[in-house]
Amino acid sequence: MKKKNLFFVPFLAMALVGCNTSDEMVGVPPAESLPGVNTVSFTNNTSLVIGEGQTDVKAAVSRAANPATENPAYGLGMCASFDEALAEKGITRADCFMLTASGNYSEVVAPNLDNKKYVYVPAGYTLTINQNLESSLILFVDGALNVNAERLSNVEIQSWGTLNLGENVALYKANIFAYASGVSGKDVKLNNSSVYTLGDFTCTKLTTDNAVLRVDGNLSFTDYQSELKKTGVYVGNSLKLDYLKLAEGSELYVDCLLTVNSELSVTASKVTAISILAKTAKLCQATVALPAAGCAKFTTLDFVNYETTTNNYLKFENVTGNNVTSGTQMALVTCDDFRFYKAEAVEEFTLGEDVYLNYKKAYVAYNYAPVDLSGEYINAEGVVYIGGVKDCHLNFKVPAETPSYTDADVVLTIPTEIAAEEWFLKADDFAIRVDGQYQDVIQVKDGVTALEDIRLTEEDLKVAVKGVANLEADKDYTYEVWLWIDENTWLETFTDADRAAWVSGDGAGTDITEACTIVGPKGYTLRKNVYKGLSGHADTPYIKVSIHITKDKE
Repeated sequence: MKKKNLFFVPFLAMALVGCNTSDEMVGVPPAESLPGVNTVSFTNNTSLVIGEGQTDVKAAVSRAANPATENPAYGLGMCASFDEALAEKGITRADCFMLTASGNYSEVVAPNLDNKKYVYVPAGYTLTINQNLESSLILFVDGALNVNAERLSNVEIQSWGTLNLGENVALYKANIFAYASGVSGKDVKLNNSSVYTLGDFTCTKLTTDNAVLRVDGNLSFTDYQSELKKTGVYVGNSLKLDYLKLAEGSELYVDCLLTVNSELSVTASKVTAISILAKTAKLCQATVALPAAGCAKFTTLDFVNYETTTNNYLKFENVTGNNVTSGTQMALVTCDDFRFYKAEAVEEFTLGEDVYLNYKKAYVAYNYAPVDLSGEYINAEGVVYIGGVKDCHLNFKVPAETPSYTDADVVLTIPTEIAAEEWFLKADDFAIRVDGQYQDVIQVKDGVTALEDIRLTEEDLKVAVKGVANLEADKDYTYEVWLWIDENTWLETFTDADRAAWVSGDGAGTDITEACTIVGPKGYTLRKNVYKGLSGHADTPYIKVSIHITKDKE
């Protein structure tokens, strides 16, 4: 996979310390692939293709490079236990003040601390900090820590228990490492500080300046006055907020769907997400980045300018690079209204390579004068936003770049008579038999064991073998694959008639070989076997396909 350092944050000058700072980070989601490939390739230079060419973007196999694996600031590994933390820091329990009774820091810790710099809160005990604390102190928490102070400075907290930040807490030059239990608070301010958690980070209001957030669970805040300045944020899950304001060089990466119900404000900052769904976006000196198959849907898109703004710009970019092996390379930005702060601002707008832009109206905000946007990828014919979310993607279609199949391919057509606009398959158990014997010599390339979320929009299903010219003559090649109907498709998309027809043969399945058709180039003998049935504890519907190909001797 071609790597890109999407999230280098030059303003991070703080010392970031923790366990596991190597490339192999705890809780880092994979960045290598997205489901949806419809092609599997074999080492005999042939391939099996499932579906009608997969012209919509669900077929892409790459998401943007993951900053959590590429930038040490986001890969703040955390120790899995108190003992592991001790070993990492080269200290022992004797170096720590061991809390033996719950209470306030000023009463149970401060008078007894001596010159120790480490405090341990065991499971079953609660330490409460009510007064401001400015000390080069490290707190290890297996129990509970309640921070009710207004300010903590130069403090590190490693928590495997419960961490609660109070009504109004400001962290300055502080680092928090919270394991799966996460962090909760109300009005939280981060200044030159970092928060790393495998769990959730939940608060009412979040204000940051020169900070780093790495949240593998859910990040949540509700106050519209929340603002992130000079802050790098990585969220390893979907992110759903009412308001989101990024400013002064902030960079946000969401490893799934970013939803903003009211207003997304991006000033001199960058947003990268698999998909974005926002009602209103106010963008100034802003970059919105999507991977191939990524989609950003806005109701109103405002390209704005402020009194202090110089050298304004708005850029939509595709950050995937040339690493998509199947499906479309394209991303889509779509909106109802695209408003510019002045007519000349069109010159400050950049639509990056491999990005489509769809809009209904484009105009100057203050006088409604129409703005002319033109280009090959702007309101392009055949590019349609569908909506609906699956696997972090907002669905859309792009026009087919090439015909699905050629006269040189062997194509099996299976009548499914499924009337739904879209349905999904999983393919697995790929195999090739030669003269009836399974082959160890012919292998599936790239270690592929299954193709997930193959999206289909046609009633009849096509399964094709490409590259048949590379087969040896006078040998019988059998290509086998099992196709499993996605559970949501089966339960939500299929009609009662669809379900009944699926097993109409003997109540458990149906031999549909004769109902299928197979075509191929001249000089080949073709046969097929196709069976529909139910299998597994959930009675999952499947189609078992065998395509037999013999290349005639010349």
